[in-house]
Amino acid sequence: MRYIEARLPIDDLLADAADWAVPLPVPAVRIRGLVARHGAVLDVVTRPALLHFDGWAGNVLAVDGPDGTPRLSGLVDGERYLWGDPLMDLVSPLLYRRTEDEPADPLVQAYRATAPFPLDAGARRRLGLYRLHLYLLMTMEMPSRGITAASDPGRVGRLAELLSRELAELTQ
Repeated sequence: MRYIEARLPIDDLLADAADWAVPLPVPAVRIRGLVARHGAVLDVVTRPALLHFDGWAGNVLAVDGPDGTPRLSGLVDGERYLWGDPLMDLVSPLLYRRTEDEPADPLVQAYRATAPFPLDAGARRRLGLYRLHLYLLMTMEMPSRGITAASDPGRVGRLAELLSRELAELTQ
């Protein structure tokens, strides 16, 4: 099994899309093909880390330390925890943005200070695959959360746009 298949359960997400009749911007076979085509960029990741994969500010708890500096005190909402590439944890906190376009973001800087990583072509491709995974996940979970194009047209349209953008980039 390739590492990407262990980390990015694309087939599971695409099966959910079929089960829930969720429309995709392109046929599922094209998504599978693009993920397989770029799977080799994940081979550089040889030691997975435990990831939160939903680490936006509302899921991160902090308290002031003795010197007044905020310190991590906990994480909530762990249904998306998984083992994978530490870069994958930079996708959700920068939702709707591109990590590689924001190297000055405090979270990106903190990650790079703790565990330096290049923002080279391979890392950018991995980040694109991880965004694809997240946007597919967010699209697939809409019916189970009662989200429809009528109830939240902005979300549905934005996710379709983001999915299309990542698919286009992976096609290049």
